[in-house]
Amino acid sequence: MANDNDQGDPLSEKETVRWYRVAANQSDADAQFSLGTLHWAGRGGLPQDGAEAARWYRLAADAGHDAAQFNLSAMHANSQGVPPDDAEDETARDRATLNDSAMTATAKATNTNLLASRLESHRVLRLR
Repeated sequence: MANDNDQGDPLSEKETVRWYRVAANQSDADAQFSLGTLHWAGRGGLPQDGAEAARWYRLAADAGHDAAQFNLSAMHANSQGVPPDDAEDETARDRATLNDSAMTATAKATNTNLLASRLESHRVLRLR
């Protein structure tokens, strides 16, 4: 955790966690995800706590955070840090699957655009 304050000095882990909490409590999904990760790993002066990690991941996932959706889905799939709940498991899996499908579609569209651009470049070069 090598975040800097306004003067460029490294923040302590506890200070970094404090700022993550401020942002997370203002619905910042990246900060919520970070707090989930810190709780999962027991870093930043926080205890290792799967239930607290899941709580933060759930907030971030509900806001559309891709990695939080994946982590929460994995926690449900492995029954780690979450109570068994078939409905929540299914929701987490569905959310992760939809997210994966959207990322795949975006990647395909990007590749198609790159290919079209390259083909156009070659066509222009051949016309010269």
